[in-house]
Amino acid sequence: MKVVFDTNIYISGLIFKGGIPSRLMELAQDRKFSLFFSPHILEEIRAVTRLKFDLNLNERDRLIRWVESLGQVVYPSRTVKVVKSDDPDNRILECALEAEADYLVTGDKKHLLSLKQEFSFKIIAPAEFYRVIS
Repeated sequence: MKVVFDTNIYISGLIFKGGIPSRLMELAQDRKFSLFFSPHILEEIRAVTRLKFDLNLNERDRLIRWVESLGQVVYPSRTVKVVKSDDPDNRILECALEAEADYLVTGDKKHLLSLKQEFSFKIIAPAEFYRVIS
């Protein structure tokens, strides 16, 4: 099973330990599914952990290396413009398309979970994906 996590799953899993996003990251580490991410997702993790959580460069680099150990990087070859009000969310969709993902896991109710457009992957909330995988 191929999976892409939205940046908010990584942030919740890395910063706020103990919840479902943390458990999903543990399952990724245990190779219960194949996790994919793009350079954009890694850069967004770096930016959010610097700006919102004030992690220093060494702490951010350590987190990124750990995330990289969980899966495989893909380089999206196509551009989508589905989410008009939050363009970075389009980069998440592009990653899922390039990875040929089965699931895109996100906590973004406003932009991604509410999308009506059909994709080759299912956009799913963390709790729902946890029920699927466990």
